[in-house]
Amino acid sequence: MTTSPTFVYGVLDVRDRLRDATLGERCRELTFAWSRWSYAGSMVEHSDPDQLLALAAERGVRYCLVQACGHLVIETLRPKGAAAPELVELLIAALGDDAWLVGRKVSENAIHDACWLVDLQRWHARGRPHLQRDAQQPWLSLAAGESIREGIADSPSQALQRGRDLEPQREAHALALSQSPAQVDTTQLQPPLGEFPEAN
Repeated sequence: MTTSPTFVYGVLDVRDRLRDATLGERCRELTFAWSRWSYAGSMVEHSDPDQLLALAAERGVRYCLVQACGHLVIETLRPKGAAAPELVELLIAALGDDAWLVGRKVSENAIHDACWLVDLQRWHARGRPHLQRDAQQPWLSLAAGESIREGIADSPSQALQRGRDLEPQREAHALALSQSPAQVDTTQLQPPLGEFPEAN
């Protein structure tokens, strides 16, 4: 007997924020490829967060884990057939009893767009609050008139440790991603590219 999946991966297309098309495509491919480490289910992609969540809701799942192009999730080795990556489990727990979205808050009105999780049932029950993105900024905000204070949970520290945003808008990281590995001067990368936190 197979059980229906509880979540779907979403990739937020932020290539319009990056400095060139080649870099943007490389970041996108990196996020897709890395996500396949422990997830073989369907994935959705869009540059508009509202459209992305609508596509996820069509899959009949409860949650949508969203990563922006260039974001990676650092996972520990898990048994084959594990229900969800550890990050998803941490974020679901952080939602608590009421929150519909969990992400890294950058203000009372915005969350960082790199990695966030939505409870699609609660999102729908709240009237599908509108998330907006600005191609010039790495965060999302709620549409005017909607309060981010209600139903938004902050990412727990353990979840932040498992996420890694390469921040390709930084010149040194952008150069590293656009070159072949042999050409990269890793001493110029702050935070260092490839220095991943230990998973507990």
